[in-house]
Amino acid sequence: MRNTTTSNLKLNDWFGLLEDGLSVDAVYLDLKKAFDTVPHHRLVTKLKGYGIQGNLLSWIADFLDNRTQFVSINGHSSEKIEVTSGVPQGSVLGPTLFVYFINDMPGQVDCKTKIFADDTKAYSAVDDTEKSKQNIQNSIDQLVSWTDKWLLQFNGQKCKILHFGKNNPQHQYFIKDGDTKRILESSTAEKDLGVWVDDGLTFENHVNEVVKKGNRLCGLLKRTITNKEKITMTLLFKALVRPVLEYANPVWSSCLRKHINMVEGVQRRFTKVIVGMSELGYEDRLRKLKLPSLEYRRLRGDMIEVFKIVHGLYDRTSTQNLLTPFANCSTRGHKLKLTKPFIKKRQYKNFFTNRIISNWNNLPVAAVNADSLNIFKNEIDKFFDTLMYSTNLEQN
Repeated sequence: MRNTTTSNLKLNDWFGLLEDGLSVDAVYLDLKKAFDTVPHHRLVTKLKGYGIQGNLLSWIADFLDNRTQFVSINGHSSEKIEVTSGVPQGSVLGPTLFVYFINDMPGQVDCKTKIFADDTKAYSAVDDTEKSKQNIQNSIDQLVSWTDKWLLQFNGQKCKILHFGKNNPQHQYFIKDGDTKRILESSTAEKDLGVWVDDGLTFENHVNEVVKKGNRLCGLLKRTITNKEKITMTLLFKALVRPVLEYANPVWSSCLRKHINMVEGVQRRFTKVIVGMSELGYEDRLRKLKLPSLEYRRLRGDMIEVFKIVHGLYDRTSTQNLLTPFANCSTRGHKLKLTKPFIKKRQYKNFFTNRIISNWNNLPVAAVNADSLNIFKNEIDKFFDTLMYSTNLEQN
């Protein structure tokens, strides 16, 4: 199993290069109408290459073949035309077939390349030499050649380049867009699998965006719900607002007090309008509502993510080299302690792979050795009991 969070935790590669004093260029590539343009015949050819054959291959071919489409307006319909490309969207099999079709793309280039469904990015360390620039340019050209071969196409207008590092030489790159070459536009922030990644890796853009969206949803609930009693309002907040504020939080969780307060402020303001809560302080409101602080929820989310990685609940390839086991565990504490990397730059100390070490190493044996994820959650809630409603974990 892998997900968008584990994919984005691979930003650890960039932090490592920047920590070593290098600069990084990352190319965000957008496939034009990706799911609609996969040619059926070539998809079946690729499936044969993966060893799929016999009745299964015939069944998939039949699933794709003999599809037609037409337009109908006010009872008048156009002629039917045959659909010879695209994986059927809305089906379980469609995304799987698309992944099979593009799965060999990263192997075509010299740069490191990450793909998740139709999201593709290629990156490499760069310096002010022509060689480092050409390495990325060659990779872009190789990816374009791959799309030409397999009848896909990049949308040049939506492909962007992010330059990381204070001394980044800001190289210029080109991409084939139809019959012309287009200069890749530099960007200061790009949405990467739902997380806004900025060129300073501060995640400030992401915090601003989720806070705006969270406040809009809270405003909608306040205007819509007449009887603001605690059970209804708490359930609505948990179901509609909190997931927005917590999506992929192991990736972007900030150590800056201004960011922490911004995110917490969404829940702070919402709980104040619940019946009987307006006169109470924020932490007292949380206890009455049995609603943990969002700061605590991020700490808890970090520990859950580590448990999944350490116990192999994710696909190993998606979390490889993220965390390093402690080589010489003492008899004190548990046996699954992790090594804390040496980080010089304060900016990178708060990223997941460094941030979680102390808290994980201090967990009790009963928690880290839990037989299931649910048991682990119960154990850490008991261990962090005094922090559950706290709004300033640094002082606890």
